[in-house]
Amino acid sequence: MGKLFFWLFAVSVPLWWFFERINVVVQNWHYIFVRPISDLHYVIQASMDFATVIPAVLSTSFLVYDCCRVQNIGENWSPLRIRKSLLGLSVLLGAVSFSALPYFPHETFPLVWIAPILILEPLAYVAKLPCLLQLLEQGEWKLPIAIMASTLFTGIWWGLWNFYSLPKWYYTIPYVGFWKIFEMPFLGYFGYPFFGLIIFSFTAVVFGVCFKRNIVDFFFQK
Repeated sequence: MGKLFFWLFAVSVPLWWFFERINVVVQNWHYIFVRPISDLHYVIQASMDFATVIPAVLSTSFLVYDCCRVQNIGENWSPLRIRKSLLGLSVLLGAVSFSALPYFPHETFPLVWIAPILILEPLAYVAKLPCLLQLLEQGEWKLPIAIMASTLFTGIWWGLWNFYSLPKWYYTIPYVGFWKIFEMPFLGYFGYPFFGLIIFSFTAVVFGVCFKRNIVDFFFQK
């Protein structure tokens, strides 16, 4: 990616602040600090940490995608038929999901990791911006598989490093807050693959709009 790689850090910051804002509603994760810090200190330190999310996930995805290509994982899978009549319904479901969060946060919190995809992907597809739907329509399943597997792998390491750290975070997840692996409940790890799809979709849209570059091309280079 050359110098464009460093833009991944910049793109990562607003994406995770978006989820921090949603967490104000659902209250699924909380931070522990060694000592009280100022709001400015928090914003600066948090932004530096959040900047590593997208580079970590996409770098790992690049490696896993290369392994999938070597092992022919996802080859010859059937193309996904995109019905344009369902794209608008997807956006509507995403909007309804976000709208429901403040009223039923304990019941709808899993939608935090699904609703953005329901909105981002159809809009990017209609706007002819790089997106996962274009790949699936062409029968390219390896990259989505690699992204989902890589984000789960990365999430496990985040959980390990966080467990022994200060500052750190812990989770309070309704109904499924049992069988913790590090601080994350076991079932919570199933959110990581969907988070990976959000990361890719968001980054693809930003790079497509701001740099006129298709981020998929960086994965397909040999």
